[in-house]
Amino acid sequence: MPYLGLTGNFGTGKSTILSLFNELGAVTISADMLVADILQRQDIIEAVAALLGSDVITEHRTLDKAMVASIIFDEPDKRKRVEAIIHPVVFEEAEQIRFKAKKRNAVIVFEVPLLFEGQYESHFDKTILVYCNAETAIRRLCAKGFSKEESLRRISAQMPIEEKLKKADYIIDNSLSYDNTKRQARELFAVINCMNCD
Repeated sequence: MPYLGLTGNFGTGKSTILSLFNELGAVTISADMLVADILQRQDIIEAVAALLGSDVITEHRTLDKAMVASIIFDEPDKRKRVEAIIHPVVFEEAEQIRFKAKKRNAVIVFEVPLLFEGQYESHFDKTILVYCNAETAIRRLCAKGFSKEESLRRISAQMPIEEKLKKADYIIDNSLSYDNTKRQARELFAVINCMNCD
């Protein structure tokens, strides 16, 4: 049962590709969705606050995600330390989903935004990179409500896409139309399914 790691830089369309793989029959896991749940846990909230300061906790005892993002994207060392708190829990949760999915003998695609930054390649049989040029990514992010400055700041905090292109086993170019992207996803899914036939 192939286990694929899906990644790409901010704004490249990872969630779109994950959704396409789900439609094609894959079991899909989103790290962002897992993180959203994990950040509700009191032990995680307290650990993050101990690192970043009590100001990141709201009056409702939740994390102020905007404040956390502002801090960690300005201070790479703190970002890495927050990731060290959260990422092991994310992979634990993903393994539980993967264990349950084994009965289906289905392809599993796990979307991990910082796959290469965290050197998590060894967790997967193959890796898939979603790619688009920076101009396209920024345009899409601005349409979602991010400012150009915030988009650039987050993109620059990640490994350059050129390096990821060299590391990935498979690449989906999401620069053009949705239909073009969907065709690529369908063709790649057929290749991945062949791995499942052995």
